[in-house]
Amino acid sequence: MPAEKIKKYLIYIRNILFPKKCVSCNQADLWICQKCLDKVPIRQLPEFEKIRYQDYIDKIYITSYYNDNNIKKIIDLFKFKWQENLEKPLTYLILKFISKNKLSTLISNSILIPIPLHKRRYLERGFNQSELLAGGLSKKYNTPICTDLIRKKYTKHQTLLNLDKRQKNIVDAFVLKNNKSILGRNILLVDDVITTGASLNEAARILRQAGAKKVNALVLAKN
Repeated sequence: MPAEKIKKYLIYIRNILFPKKCVSCNQADLWICQKCLDKVPIRQLPEFEKIRYQDYIDKIYITSYYNDNNIKKIIDLFKFKWQENLEKPLTYLILKFISKNKLSTLISNSILIPIPLHKRRYLERGFNQSELLAGGLSKKYNTPICTDLIRKKYTKHQTLLNLDKRQKNIVDAFVLKNNKSILGRNILLVDDVITTGASLNEAARILRQAGAKKVNALVLAKN
């Protein structure tokens, strides 16, 4: 069976198993309605929390709070229930955060690098959620995306590990294909959820070693 037909079949099955209704108010035919989406709290800078691993990252910008029930549900649907169309409402939240905190210059003066998935994980999920979010930002601000950062090591899900094992799990997981693409440039790493910062920190280490000028990170929520 052709790959496109297989994808359509899987989407059909997915829609039967997981019928759309708003995660908050149960309105039919969409995962989150605009009214409930606008209830998701957006952080106001300056608001910084201590991240356990931030040795190579200049600043981490966090859009919202993972303990907010609405954003937790839509992020989990996005990542683990194959709902790639949730990129739009999640990007909407990030854009609200950028606008609220006047960070458009940060975006436009950076190269966006989504945290990559290992090719095996990509096949399991069918898309890279961080790449979709970066794509939404790139479209809005006409900012380039660099996909030269590769995840070479298949690792356990960070959520399955305790805090002490997360950094060890991610060491040497990334490699940069082309140093010239980021040499002397400001980088903005894009990811969905941050807990200890181990993955972002390891990616930033590789980028700094390759000559990146600054490395910041922008995420949806902190767990």
